[in-house]
Amino acid sequence: MKSIFPRLRNRCLMLLAAVALPMSVSTSAQGQTACVFDLMGSQGDTYAMARDFVLEAKREGINMVLKPYMSEAVAFEDFKAGQCDAVIMTGLRGRQFNAFTGSLDSLGAMPAYEHVKKVLTTL
Repeated sequence: MKSIFPRLRNRCLMLLAAVALPMSVSTSAQGQTACVFDLMGSQGDTYAMARDFVLEAKREGINMVLKPYMSEAVAFEDFKAGQCDAVIMTGLRGRQFNAFTGSLDSLGAMPAYEHVKKVLTTL
């Protein structure tokens, strides 16, 4: 049986990005900017998932630009400085912006994929 934890971690990272986006998103030509932390930079799995997220956002009329970061600290500081409208980072640093991040991305916090679905539906 294949483990759900890699999928769970990635879904939670994407959830953090979605929650960080403003509720009323303008569709300006410049669009929204998302800082994406991935140890592999633009070649990593998390960044690839963020690209998929951007494609889905475009279908909804939201223009988004991704900025890859290999340093989570730099992505965090750029987000705090307002250089990004959204950020994808680990729950440890993200806790300053969302108190639930530690519960959502910790291994074993949600024992089955059905729990992940329930959380995503609720949020």
